[in-house]
Amino acid sequence: MSTTRWFIGCALLLTLAGVVISLLGTKPDKAATALMLIGPLTAAFLSALSPAFMAPLLRGWAAVIPPSRAGWWHLARQATVHRASQSAAIINPLVVAIALAGGLYASQGTASGGDTLSTGAVVLLLGGPLLLSLTGATVTLFMAGRHRNHEVALLIASGGTASTVMTAALTEAVIYVATALMLAVPPVIATGLLGSWALHESPSFGLGAVAIVALTGLALILAAVVLSNVMALRKNVVRTVADE
Repeated sequence: MSTTRWFIGCALLLTLAGVVISLLGTKPDKAATALMLIGPLTAAFLSALSPAFMAPLLRGWAAVIPPSRAGWWHLARQATVHRASQSAAIINPLVVAIALAGGLYASQGTASGGDTLSTGAVVLLLGGPLLLSLTGATVTLFMAGRHRNHEVALLIASGGTASTVMTAALTEAVIYVATALMLAVPPVIATGLLGSWALHESPSFGLGAVAIVALTGLALILAAVVLSNVMALRKNVVRTVADE
């Protein structure tokens, strides 16, 4: 955590508080705009502070499966925690994408009494940011190719099989997306609840949009880790270990 990150985090938190306060007494048509900001602002706040909590969060929740039960889960957990900075660089864009889509549907549904946006409107509003976020998370995996090559070589040299390597890699992708959901879903739900509180309407949570974006992100990251590990498995083990 740098001083700049703390400063940005505090500024985002104050902005978020101002948006929530502004909801009181706001008309439904204007409230929808304010509600739309809650998800992105919260996601940006969490991204700014991610170095302070990402490694403990990954280490904590992923410990639900002990190493004695699943060695491949243990390998994936250790990889994500050891590369916490890279993990945050993958998870944060996913959090932003999920919070954007879910927050948009939650705000619109709550403020309009249950009406939903058309697919064309969603693509027009969020197509670019969603594509950028999901692509950024996927590309980050390829940027750590040398480290992944070394890890795979060490696993093979220590007696691991290609099946173990691939299973651990796929599990790693699941951990990334599950962690992103843990961080993104509460702001989306809070958007619906705050809108319901301010407008006295039934809340809408946009969980369908959350599921679609999360599954799309999972598919992209699974494809990335499979390709990355297939390439790593083709490397010469002795040379790869020696190069490090």
